[in-house]
Amino acid sequence: MLNLNRIGLVGANEVVMVRNKSFCIVYQEPPECVVATVAGRFEKMRITTKRITMQNATALKHHWEQVYSRTLSGKPGWYTPHLQASLCWINQLDISLYAPIIDVGCGNSTFAEDLLQEGYRSITVLDLCGKALSAVKERLGRKRDQVTWMEEDITSVELPAHYYELWHDRAVFHYFTDEQQQQRYHEQLLNALKPGGHLILGTFAPEAPPKCSGLPVRRYTADELENFLGNEFVLQRHRKQQHVTPGGKGQMYLFCHFQRRA
Repeated sequence: MLNLNRIGLVGANEVVMVRNKSFCIVYQEPPECVVATVAGRFEKMRITTKRITMQNATALKHHWEQVYSRTLSGKPGWYTPHLQASLCWINQLDISLYAPIIDVGCGNSTFAEDLLQEGYRSITVLDLCGKALSAVKERLGRKRDQVTWMEEDITSVELPAHYYELWHDRAVFHYFTDEQQQQRYHEQLLNALKPGGHLILGTFAPEAPPKCSGLPVRRYTADELENFLGNEFVLQRHRKQQHVTPGGKGQMYLFCHFQRRA
């Protein structure tokens, strides 16, 4: 079992330790540097290297819980009240109102509420952060029972095979800068999305900053996403959209709609 301890403060940075019998991770908020011991051996590394020990699910979960705890009104930089680009595309798809939809990394967005308002009735929302899910549940009130909730890591959660007709992800995939994580995400997508199903994917575009909420991101072009997904998916459309954070900073997003081959 993992233990999570606040060690204290170094300047304005909180130092946190995640440990079990085999390893220990110590990192600062914001996470500029990671110090880890594996089998008693100490290593110090920046999180921008390929060996991103912080990507341990427990450490990441703690990171996002802290982000939502210290962010005014639970609205991090990527927050936007209504995902109009995604909603517009979804409403143009020839899918039933009972088609299974999964929103990967829902955060504190209104996406589930907007889907319910549009009449969709088979919605799953997944996020690593319990605080974000709790905020959405609270807003939904009694309607929360119409949604399936998963407080899980998308790279490790068990999802039903070939079940979802729509996989929606705004601002999760681009955090996976490690090839192994990207491959695991791809495997999960292929396992859970029906043949003929739809993928709406939102990532940082090349013009966007190299980090978001203290973590590095990978920025994509439509061609790069198309190459990553391979021949199994056909790019239907794409667009860029400038997002302005609650703090007033600009972030250029790329939205792509893919359809899986039947």
